[in-house]
Amino acid sequence: MLVGLISVDPYPKRVQCPKSLGRSLLLTGNAMSAQDALRWGLVNRVVPQAEVLSTALALADVISANAPLAVQASKRVARGINDGEIETEARSWELSEQALESLSRSADTVEGIMAFMQKRDPVWTGK
Repeated sequence: MLVGLISVDPYPKRVQCPKSLGRSLLLTGNAMSAQDALRWGLVNRVVPQAEVLSTALALADVISANAPLAVQASKRVARGINDGEIETEARSWELSEQALESLSRSADTVEGIMAFMQKRDPVWTGK
């Protein structure tokens, strides 16, 4: 059975799942089930695929019935945004950009692209 995931905030300030779980997902590339995402608080609710759009629209209706300036201010406070930046995330984004720049110049990046295009498993060299 397919399920859909609903989250009010696509960029939660803090995710309360164990670091070991996050590392495992990052390093293995394994997907997390909808029920596990719900259990760890990564999504607000899980609904059948056929109900995703109607559930999201109903949630949007509830939010849009509130005062727009209050909703905007609440989002800024919840995200920790100050002068357009989320201070607690600035260093993480910088590290991510540095890693991506380094990886984009690697032989493994070329190998990964070629393997995908040729529909074969990649042969990683760590270079």
